[in-house]
Amino acid sequence: MIVAQVIFWICVAAILYSYLFYPLFVKLLSSILFPKNPLIFKENDSQLPQVHILIAVYNEEKVLARKIASSVISTYPNHKVYVHFGSDGSTDGSNAMLEAAAAQHPNVFYTLFPAKTGKIGMVNSMYAAIPDVQPNDILILTDANVFFEPDTIYQLVKRFADPKMGLVGGSIINEGNKQDGIFKQEKSYISIENQIKYWEGNVFGHIMGAFGACYAVKQRFFTPAPANFRSDDFYVSMKVLQNGGKSHVEPAAICYENASDELPVEFQRKVRINMGNYQNLGVFWKMLLPPVSMVAFTFWSHKLLRWLGPFLLIGAYIANAFLWEMNLFYCIAFLCQNIILILVLVDIVLGRLQIQVAVLRYLSYFYQMNLALLIGWFKSIKGVQQDAWQPTKRN
Repeated sequence: MIVAQVIFWICVAAILYSYLFYPLFVKLLSSILFPKNPLIFKENDSQLPQVHILIAVYNEEKVLARKIASSVISTYPNHKVYVHFGSDGSTDGSNAMLEAAAAQHPNVFYTLFPAKTGKIGMVNSMYAAIPDVQPNDILILTDANVFFEPDTIYQLVKRFADPKMGLVGGSIINEGNKQDGIFKQEKSYISIENQIKYWEGNVFGHIMGAFGACYAVKQRFFTPAPANFRSDDFYVSMKVLQNGGKSHVEPAAICYENASDELPVEFQRKVRINMGNYQNLGVFWKMLLPPVSMVAFTFWSHKLLRWLGPFLLIGAYIANAFLWEMNLFYCIAFLCQNIILILVLVDIVLGRLQIQVAVLRYLSYFYQMNLALLIGWFKSIKGVQQDAWQPTKRN
């Protein structure tokens, strides 16, 4: 019984720490250590660097016109912005739209890939083809369904006035105010993650991975991700730290994401992302040691314990199953765990009946995203041969 108690409390403590106590800890430290005057480029600064925006496209005609417009209409000096599109064998009207955009805007370029290359392969090819790219040029990696405010590019770039700044993440906002699906839950998750990363940047000078929807990297800190990786944003972020760079999130760099609100679609996307997370763990596990270093501390606290989440949940449940007869506390704890699992099943049934109960949907979202982690782990240990990407459904 001693072993079961140890397992139970380790699992419970790890879950509570990563999801509750660590965010509160960095929030408190950020309020104390927040840099009042960060080094930034001024908006009319003649030293503003050149910017190359890299966008992978596959059958994106629903969102492409708006993406093009938001990339070329900017407060950033137009002659310093170059927009590069790569179409990965698109079969809809995307290629014609890119051709028309390049004819209309001299700073828009496109490459048509005749066969499926994969998102990372396209980004790497576009990067390699940039002529005369300089070490201090800024690369903005963004998705076709992510739209900028007029000053988003400047807001991403301004922090690179700090010569040690290697990466700056955008502030991702899910568009709309839908009442169905998992829109509210996904929007809440992204908002909280943005905030935690901002606090991390203030406290430690680095963040644990930018959102792949939109982030900027200084060229001399950029390392292309392997073509078979499913989570290139985390790979690039960690390579920046390995190369001695800093990273941060800029709250004013607003990016609106047109994301799916359907649980099955988002679930499959999370599985793909989590496959990439475990791939990255296989590459960067040495950065977890020693655990007292700042990078290791944030890696453990913000990422690794969450990636272990499904195993911690299973461990807590199994250990509790051995302990429930021991005393009233363990009996109630086991009862609560079973009630939560039943409520998750209830939410799934109600969802099919188009009935929404907010509390149940948040519980269901948490457990199903941990299920996506578990499936992603099993898929990752089988090996990932190529990045055969399929964009999620666009609204």
